[in-house]
Amino acid sequence: MRDQQIRTLHSDEADIRRLIILYGFLLDDRRFDEWADLFTPDATCMGHAGRQAIVEAIAHMQTSTGNKHIACSSLINLSGDRALAWTDGFGLVDAGPGDGDARNYAFFPLRYYDQFVRDRDRWRFARRDVRLAGHPPPEGAVKVPAS
Repeated sequence: MRDQQIRTLHSDEADIRRLIILYGFLLDDRRFDEWADLFTPDATCMGHAGRQAIVEAIAHMQTSTGNKHIACSSLINLSGDRALAWTDGFGLVDAGPGDGDARNYAFFPLRYYDQFVRDRDRWRFARRDVRLAGHPPPEGAVKVPAS
């Protein structure tokens, strides 16, 4: 029984890490229908509630195909069919032409505060917030645990 619990915990963590990575890939590739499916129907993301509102607000911010979301490290706490995660990463925002064929990018270190639920057979975002590094957590978000 213990081996099954360990395999399940490992599988759940791997599934959540994959979800976190897919968030950036699908958003950056502008695959908004598939990206929206990463959220529960009533999810909140950066103050926007519901899939449609999230897509309309966030897609509107994706003004350049050169923007990139990079997730670096995640701390995940599982609790049955719910989970919390804190992910450090960064955003690269296309800042326009550089020298020759190069592009200029603005670099933003970020921390994501996530809440997940298992929805039937897969994990989805129930809440996703982001802050620039060094800023306090969003209201209602759980602080990074000390252990």
